[in-house]
Amino acid sequence: MLAEATLLAAQPLTAPATTLVVLPVALVPTYDIYLDLVEHLSSSLLHLPLDVVPFHPLALFSEGDSPPNETDPAQFATRSPLPLVHLLRNCDVAEAERLWDGHDVVAANKERLRGVGWAALVKAMAGYAALADG
Repeated sequence: MLAEATLLAAQPLTAPATTLVVLPVALVPTYDIYLDLVEHLSSSLLHLPLDVVPFHPLALFSEGDSPPNETDPAQFATRSPLPLVHLLRNCDVAEAERLWDGHDVVAANKERLRGVGWAALVKAMAGYAALADG
């Protein structure tokens, strides 16, 4: 992943560049091990102009000081069928934010997911996970 991150950071700024790294479950058999790996990767890449965005089937996030709402469809904003890491160049993130002209992309994604609904998202995730296992 460090080699890929270095390659990504070196790409010309004239075109967007991003990388998804899918991690074998054997490498990250638990969510805690996955989080440790993401933390290590993030700290190893501090010298590069990249964001490390984690996605995991068991991802949960909290808003503010309250505990996470485990059945909020917005939880799927950080989930994926397999553990993965999204590497993004900071300049591409800044450009996307500029194009959104002050709109909150995260809030828009959460509302979109809430519109889809919990049951449909669980079903879709199970279907994608089955494809990955197949």
